[in-house]
Amino acid sequence: MISASGPLLTLLNSTTQYHMADLYELSLAGAGVSLRLTDYDTDLHWNGNAYTSIPMEGGRIRITTGVSVDKMSLTLSPPSTVLVNGRTLVQAAVLGELDGAQITRRRIFMPTPGDTSITPLVRFVGRVAEVRINRMRVSLESNADFELLNMQMPRDIYQAKCIHTLFDSGCALVKATFAITSTVTSGTTQSAINCGLGQATGYFDLGTVEFTSGALSGTKRSVKSYTTGQFVLIRPLPSIPANGDGFTAHPGCDKLKATCTAKFSNLANFRGYPYIPLPEAAY
Repeated sequence: MISASGPLLTLLNSTTQYHMADLYELSLAGAGVSLRLTDYDTDLHWNGNAYTSIPMEGGRIRITTGVSVDKMSLTLSPPSTVLVNGRTLVQAAVLGELDGAQITRRRIFMPTPGDTSITPLVRFVGRVAEVRINRMRVSLESNADFELLNMQMPRDIYQAKCIHTLFDSGCALVKATFAITSTVTSGTTQSAINCGLGQATGYFDLGTVEFTSGALSGTKRSVKSYTTGQFVLIRPLPSIPANGDGFTAHPGCDKLKATCTAKFSNLANFRGYPYIPLPEAAY
């Protein structure tokens, strides 16, 4: 529920004409970068930050009762002058830089155009769940932060596979130790990266590849499968990398006891229970 108080309540209860705008702040996941936008017809400044005016549509917030999560839809039509890490907003969206970004929407009421002295109301806080892109527009579907409550309970469950995530505190392996660098070689496509690595087939299955140089620098993809010298990606790259572009690869884990033992020598931290009968057999 949104409530108004103080100067805002006084303004709303008066007969004075006022102006209204929405302020959007997107905090990119893991990048330490915030993008601030407004649907007002000019740029606005609030709390020491500038909010760039761009054309946008939607902004509809879908509120439901029960166990469903509130959602917000927003379509942006950003000009080429709106940049994220040196790229246009559309390019950044194509490279996945908006995935998982936290989005905060505030509504500000102004006694006169541009007067942002009254603290705005927070209308929505959530995370970007889906990004759709065409040549000129970026559409965002966001879920409220209550989505984080949709987790498996209890935390520790008896199952055959390990309950840890590779390289987390429970796994205890150091990710940097397993980083392997290489460069792109000929024959690479948007879905398959050729390189000179000699690891055995399957070593990088379910792992990641992140480019460190070239036009795709900073772009990260999950690995569907790996055969010696070639990565097949789960999601295609936005463009074909050039020969010689550098990247860093990390192996993946299928959470099985055999993999933990043979591939990572980490059996001491394995938290699976492979000898417990399957549920349909446990009677």
